[in-house]
Amino acid sequence: MNADDTESEDPPSMRFSLRITHFGDDPDAVTHILRIKPTQSGKVGDPYRLPTGRIIARRGLLLESFWHVLGSTSPHAPASDHISELTSVTRACNSFNELPAGTRVIFYGTFIAGDYGPDMQISHSLLIEMARIGADFEFNRIQIDPRPDPM
Repeated sequence: MNADDTESEDPPSMRFSLRITHFGDDPDAVTHILRIKPTQSGKVGDPYRLPTGRIIARRGLLLESFWHVLGSTSPHAPASDHISELTSVTRACNSFNELPAGTRVIFYGTFIAGDYGPDMQISHSLLIEMARIGADFEFNRIQIDPRPDPM
C-alpha cells in the first residue's frame, strides 16, 4: 500500500448513544426523572422522525417508546472517548434507580469499519460507571466492502 492508497480510503467511523427503552409510553417522564434533555425521543404510535424532526414515512410508526442522547465525540476518536463523554452525562445524575421497573438503559455503539479502526478499549472505570446505572452495552460493527478497483 502506498501513500496514495491510504488517502483514498474512508476512515472508520464510530458513534455512541445512551438509549433508554421499556419505560412505558411517556419519554417526557424519563426526562423529568433524569433531568437530562434527550437528543431524540418518541412515543409508541408516533411517526418515525430523524433527530432533525423530519418524518420518515417509509419507516412507519414507532412500535416502542424510546429516549436517547447521542454523543458528539469525533467519529474517529477511540471508543473510550465516546463512552467517557456519555458517562460524564450520567455521572451527574443519581436518579437512574427511579426509572420504572423493566426500563432498559443501553450504551449503544455503531462502528463502520474499513481496513483499520480506532482503539476499541474501554477502561475499567468506564465499565464501573455503566454498571452503576445498570446499563447494558451493545455494539454493532458494520463492515464496508472496499471500493472496486477502477478498470
